[in-house]
Amino acid sequence: MWFKRYLAIVLLAFISFAALEGYADGKKPYSINCKINITINPARRLRVNIGETRQVTVDVTVEATYLDSVGILAEGYPDFAQWNDYIVKASSGDSYHIQNVMTVTPPSGVERIHEFRFIAYVKRTKGYKLVYRDTVDYRIQVYPMVLPEPLFTQGTTNTIFWVPGSDELMYDQKVLAFDPQNPGNAWQAPGFGKWLAGETRVSIFENLCDGCRYGYYVEAYLSSGQKVYSDTVYSTQDASPPAAVSDTWAFPDSGGSVVLQWSSVVDTVSSVRCYYIYRRHEGESFTLLDSVEYQGETNPIVYRYQDWSKLNEGEKYFYKVRAVDVVSNIGEGIEVGPVIPDASPPLKPIFNWKINLGYDYFDSASGKFFVKGAKNSVWILDPRRGEAGLKAADSVR
Repeated sequence: MWFKRYLAIVLLAFISFAALEGYADGKKPYSINCKINITINPARRLRVNIGETRQVTVDVTVEATYLDSVGILAEGYPDFAQWNDYIVKASSGDSYHIQNVMTVTPPSGVERIHEFRFIAYVKRTKGYKLVYRDTVDYRIQVYPMVLPEPLFTQGTTNTIFWVPGSDELMYDQKVLAFDPQNPGNAWQAPGFGKWLAGETRVSIFENLCDGCRYGYYVEAYLSSGQKVYSDTVYSTQDASPPAAVSDTWAFPDSGGSVVLQWSSVVDTVSSVRCYYIYRRHEGESFTLLDSVEYQGETNPIVYRYQDWSKLNEGEKYFYKVRAVDVVSNIGEGIEVGPVIPDASPPLKPIFNWKINLGYDYFDSASGKFFVKGAKNSVWILDPRRGEAGLKAADSVR
């Protein structure tokens, strides 16, 4: 009996010692009692102006025993922030406190929002390795900021959206526009800028030149008197529509359909985006029937569209094609017609030479070869004449 009691006491002491060293059964690690507290100043986010230097202080307090090291890390922070991970060897005791500082100086041209995380790091290697991590998400917001602009803007007016710097640290903030050909002659939009929801303002520039490219940026002063700038955005004004689509003709085709054909046109500023096809019944107004994807302006390309939709045999229809540019300026087009759908075989037969020549079909009436376009109802003229085995151009596939 005495021997059994002695053995039980020795076994209990061994188990307690093993737990202290990080063992549960001599093979598997167990969780030690560890409390981590991260304090960041300023908390959650830092508002910083371009050109200004601010600091973020991170304090970590750890309560645990038998640690090898504790540290403060950061992941995903921006390039303009100065930071070094800080890991120190733990001294004997149950409580540890360390502090590290991030220095932030955003330059012009950086994004407004930067999100990353701070990490408290605790390591223990006695017995089996144990690593504890606790994280806090953080955000840096940079001011002032001009929001992105499209490559092209419709008309001769442009509305610039921007975010001013912190009012406590900045004053005399405004948006300036300039012609890149004469960058020293920048001018300000009338007024200080209208407030929108949240922090955003708008400034409106009028009487801009059609086809001219302009740059826009925010200019502001720090409380020290130092002048700082946001990044610069650019946009080209497009107030003119594409050229009129005038080389257009239409004729009835098989199955009561109508074939519409036209030559490509150009837009001198933002480029043609698509073509709108309009149709009207005799005695009615034009309505939009369909749109055809832009395929290019070289050669010129000839488009061929087949209308199968809701056509009444023997009645008169009229068509018009108008080009649309990138900013939705719509050009003019001539009216063609009347066209009378006929369900009988076409007067202008179309032969499929795809197998022999690599084309989708050949129009014997016009002597033109066509390849399939972006839509099933569209074909595009290939200006080359056929030779055996010739394939359609990749640019129109």
